[in-house]
Amino acid sequence: SDADTEPEHSIYSDELKPTTSHQRSFSWLEMGSLWVGLVVGVPAYYVAGSLVELGMAWWQGILTVVLANMILLIPLILTGYAGTLYGISFPVFARSSFGIRGAHVPALLRSLIACGWYGIETWIGGQGIFLLLPQTAKESALSKALPWLGTSPLEFGCFIVFWLAQLAIFWNGIDGIRKLEKYAAPVLIRSEEHTSELQSQEI
Repeated sequence: SDADTEPEHSIYSDELKPTTSHQRSFSWLEMGSLWVGLVVGVPAYYVAGSLVELGMAWWQGILTVVLANMILLIPLILTGYAGTLYGISFPVFARSSFGIRGAHVPALLRSLIACGWYGIETWIGGQGIFLLLPQTAKESALSKALPWLGTSPLEFGCFIVFWLAQLAIFWNGIDGIRKLEKYAAPVLIRSEEHTSELQSQEI
């Protein structure tokens, strides 16, 4: 009867279905490109730079970021193993530890963290667009901060532009991200090499 099947609909949906081996089509090169996109980026430099600003030496800041990534690598591999083996998502995997209803808590916390990190990266990307603008635009009235906004209308507009650009990529799902990282990873690696060369010249 409908009453008997109702609980099943509340815990099962098309979005929660395990992916098949055919759907898990990322190659090792595409996984490596995705990893580069996650690790090699401006936010990582921001973290190391903030540690130096707080009083650490430059090598201590870099070492702290590297150690933090190594520590996080262990739980990330453990939680991701079930997904690669069975094709299940994190909310489904969390049910084994927290129960069907309890799994909503870690899934919600993870989504809130993702939203916060998305906002941080979008703001940094918007700042990058702002820095690329002509000097005349940066010196205009639109670049003056508004107290109620917390930033200038021009910087906020750059934030919105970068937000929309990311949204356009994410709209295509994981395939959109895969295509982006395929071309972005070599650029990020080369920019990292260029940054290291500049730092060595300064030293």
